[in-house]
Amino acid sequence: TVMKEAERLCPTKEEALTLVRLFCIWKYNATNYKGTTDCLSKNHARMNHSCSPNAMHHSGIIRAIKKINPGDMINISYLDHNGLQTSTHLRRKRLELCYGFICQCERCTNQIDLSRTMKCPNCRKSSVIWGLVLKECVD
Repeated sequence: TVMKEAERLCPTKEEALTLVRLFCIWKYNATNYKGTTDCLSKNHARMNHSCSPNAMHHSGIIRAIKKINPGDMINISYLDHNGLQTSTHLRRKRLELCYGFICQCERCTNQIDLSRTMKCPNCRKSSVIWGLVLKECVD
């Protein structure tokens, strides 16, 4: 484990804990910068995750992808585009394994997994899941 390796490398347990803490900060917050190498950005590192993000980051730049009102929390996704298309169960499992937390965002805590819905074949506006209409069909 990381802790055992840190204890082997460091003369004291306190220094080993500091090394593990720094490793975790790097692991969970590093991002690519201009396609070259991993870097840490204080703005990026302070962003919270959401499976329905209102911003995205690329090459050290954070951009809004939805309207963000004053006072709103800015959320990015720790998952890539393909990861966001998967079911709630798979998204939560991946975040737990890779980032050490179980996602509690609004999308993941919704009783209905909206990633499994499709447009109503009749009105093309309402959402349906396995034949169950989630909003009243307008036709």
